[in-house]
Amino acid sequence: MTILSQKNLSNNPQRSVMNHLSQLHQLLDSTKQLPQEVYSKNLEIISSTSNEIVYNSASFYKGVRIISKGAANKLALIGLLKSLYMVISQIELTSHWDIKKSISQLEHIIHKMSHSLFPFFCSSQPVYHALDLLEKRLHNLDFLKVGHQPLTINITSLNNPVYFAHYLPNCNYINLYSIRKTDLAQELIFHEIGHLLIFANSGTTRILPEEYLRLFPKKNSLSALRVEEFCDDFSDYIINRELNHTIISFFDNYLQKSICHRKRDTDD
Repeated sequence: MTILSQKNLSNNPQRSVMNHLSQLHQLLDSTKQLPQEVYSKNLEIISSTSNEIVYNSASFYKGVRIISKGAANKLALIGLLKSLYMVISQIELTSHWDIKKSISQLEHIIHKMSHSLFPFFCSSQPVYHALDLLEKRLHNLDFLKVGHQPLTINITSLNNPVYFAHYLPNCNYINLYSIRKTDLAQELIFHEIGHLLIFANSGTTRILPEEYLRLFPKKNSLSALRVEEFCDDFSDYIINRELNHTIISFFDNYLQKSICHRKRDTDD
C-alpha cells in the first residue's frame, strides 16, 4: 500500500484522500488488515500536516481555533482521514463493516466538495456569537479541551442545500458544512459540542451519563438516537429553549460537575 505524501496532502488533499480511500477499500476487501508500518507512518504524516494547517491558518477566539476559507476544506478532509485511521487502529474492537461505512461516508463528503462549483463560506461571526452565548450560560469553556487539545471549528465550504456537521473526537474538530443562517450555525455548534461533552466524560461518543438515562428508563442506552437526542437537548439548553424541567435540572447539575472536573484536569 502506498504511503501518503505530506506534499500531496498539503497541495491537493481531495485527490490524495480519494486515492487513499480506494486503496483502503481494496485492502479491506482482500486481507482486512492494515500493515502496522503503513498505519504508523500515514498517521504521522496526517497529524503533522493537519497541525501545520492549524497553526498556519487558525485564529483564536476564547481558546477555540477557528478556521475558514480554503484551509478549512483541507483540514476537514485530513481530519476525517485521521479519524478514520484512529478507527482502523481499533480494528479488533471495530467491525469490518464499521470501517467500510466510515470510508464510504468520507468518500461521499469528498464527492460533494469536488462538485461545489460555487463554494459558500459561512462567516466566522456566528461561531463567535455561539461561543459568547456558551460562555454566558456556563461561565467556563475549559471543558472544550480534550486531553489539553483545544477545540477546532472548521467552516468548510460546500455549495449544497443540505447542511450538516461532524464532531471528530480523535481530532477534537467540529466541521460545519453548508451553513447559511446564523441561528442554524449556532444550533449545530452546540449540538456537536454535546458530542464533545459525551466523549470528554466517557472516552467514547456512545456512552451517555447514567443520570440522563434514568430520565428515560425505557429507552436503549446504546442507541445512536439517544445520543442525538442528548445533543439536541444540550443545544436547546444552551439556547434557552423551553425544555422539560427534569432535563433542565439534569444539565444544571451535570454541567457544573463536568466543568469543575475538566477544570481540575486542566489545572493539573
